[in-house]
Order: sequence, then structure tokens, then C-alpha cells
Amino acid sequence: MSNPATKRLEYIDVMRAFTMFLVVMQHVDSFVLRGFNSPVYKVLLLIRMPMFFFISGYIGYKALNEWTHSFYVQRLRKKAFVQLIPATIFFLLYSLAFGINPLSTFSANGFERYWFTYVLFYMFVIYYSVSVLMRKLRCSSTTQLILLIVVSLPMWLLFVQCARHGVKWGMMSQLHIDRLCHYFVFFVIGLLCRHNLSFFHRFIGHWAGIGVVLLCFAGCLALIFTPWLTTKAPGIVNYSVQMLVVCQLGIILVYYFFYRLRHILANGSKLSRGLAFAGRRTLDVYLIHYFFLAPLTKVNITSGPLYVLSSVSLTLCVYMLCLCVSRVIRISPTLAHWMLGAKKEG
Repeated sequence: MSNPATKRLEYIDVMRAFTMFLVVMQHVDSFVLRGFNSPVYKVLLLIRMPMFFFISGYIGYKALNEWTHSFYVQRLRKKAFVQLIPATIFFLLYSLAFGINPLSTFSANGFERYWFTYVLFYMFVIYYSVSVLMRKLRCSSTTQLILLIVVSLPMWLLFVQCARHGVKWGMMSQLHIDRLCHYFVFFVIGLLCRHNLSFFHRFIGHWAGIGVVLLCFAGCLALIFTPWLTTKAPGIVNYSVQMLVVCQLGIILVYYFFYRLRHILANGSKLSRGLAFAGRRTLDVYLIHYFFLAPLTKVNITSGPLYVLSSVSLTLCVYMLCLCVSRVIRISPTLAHWMLGAKKEG
């Protein structure tokens, strides 16, 4: 097992910025644009949320021997504040700004657009609790990760079966437990990769390892875009290929791309520092960007190149506007603390 450094890694921050860019782009497509559907778009948007949860698990990993009771309480308190308070404030602000009844919204769809941080908090609760339990039982880190995998796979299968058969989650959907079941496996894979970081980097650093990943990814894509998978393959195979295998292989390829650029991204240039900064403000962008999209009118664009240009340009504009608003909010340490989960000064 490797002992990863605790300092920030620029390529991870830039990868987070790229992932948030995809999230905003998907919302630009949902709120504003319509009329074009590209296979490349489909794949990128398919992996965007799994990649975020993978990164969250990757950077949230802590060695098992750190999990004392006091450390558990400290980490859980911190995560509860950062993940829950800002999202709740922005959920209420969004409802107030656009004349939406927050109670009606919650009873129908939970926290709706702000579900991500709540689900991420649930994941940290599970991970932290398992870690404390394993340390008390004097189990190894390998046992801890096996237990997390054993927990995550049935959760994912439950989600798949419910999605296949149209089963409603009811109250569980309001609390976003369905999304927890869907994405927790990617969080665990992020923990697993960080725990075995040396092996993971050796694997993707060898031409044979990344070659196998690339070939498997291409093969799965071929399956996705052929009628056989959707018409003749068993439903569980269809869902597994699209929602688990393709997502995870895509995540590894995206990670590999940014990992290969790690020295360039750490060179201290204005571009690399700007991209890393954008990656450190992903929570801010996530919380703020809906306010710029909701008032816009839907536009129908059938031309592929024009659609891509419009989507990328509008996404860049929204991202930059969010960073500007974030900067303004952060002028006040109190507002930054409560609205964006920033650390209190002093």
C-alpha cells in the first residue's frame, strides 16, 4: 500500500474542473439547448457523475490507523457542515428567486437540483463508520475495502433492478437513496484506487494496462451503439455495460489523461494555475450555476458543429460567471463560511 502525499495535486484539481465543466454542460443542454444528440456527448455525460464520486472517494481516503473516535467525530462534523448547510441555503434561495414552494418541491423531488452534496455526505457517513468499526475490530485496510465493496455492489444491483422494472422509491427518493445506491460503487472504487495508488499508477503507466482498458472501453462503446445490447441482451447486461463498465473504464481513461499531464499542470503557468483554481471551486460552481441557467429560453439547434460551439461557449460563460459570484461571496468570511462551506478565518 502506498502512502499518498497530503498536498494538493494540480492534475486532480484540473480533473475536477473538467468534470464540473461536463456537469454544467449537461445542465446547459437540459435548460437551454435542444435538437442535437451526439454519441460523444452521450458518453461524456454518462461518466460525469460517476467520475465526480470517484474523485470524491479518491481524495477522501484516509489510512485506517487514523480513524480514532475523535477523528471520526471531527471529520463527520466538518463534512456535515460543508455538504449540507450550503446546499440547503442555495436550495432555499433558488426556490425564493424563482417563486417555487420549497416544501412542495421537497415532498415531490427532495432537494432536487442540489441532491449531489447530500448523497456525497451519505457516502462519507458509510465510509467513516465502516473505518471506525474496522479499526476497533483491528481489521486490516484490505478487509475494510472488501466490506465496502460488498456493501456497494448489492446497492448498485438494487438500483439497477428498480430502474429496469420502473419501481418507485417513494420517500427514499426524496432523500436521494436511489442515487446513493447508484453511485456509491464509484466512490468505493476511488477509495480502492487511492489505497493501492502505486499499483494503480503502475498499471495505467504501462502500455499493456492502459491498452487493455482502451480496448475494453472501445468494445463496450460498440455494444452500446448497436441494437443487440438494447433489444436482445438481458436487461441486467445492458445496464451493467452502460452504467458500470463503461463509466469505470471511462473514468480510468480520463484519470490517465490528466495523470500523464501532471508535470505540465504543475509547472506554475497562469493557465495551469487557473485550471487548478477552477477545480478548487467546483462546489461553488455547482451551487451557483443553476441561477444563470433557469431564466434562459430553450433554443433549438439542429446543426452539430453549431450546437457543440454553443454548448461549450455557454458553459464557459456560466462557469466564469459562477467563479466571479464566488469571488464576491468570499469577500465576506461569514458568507463564505455559511454559503460555500469555506473554513473560518482565525
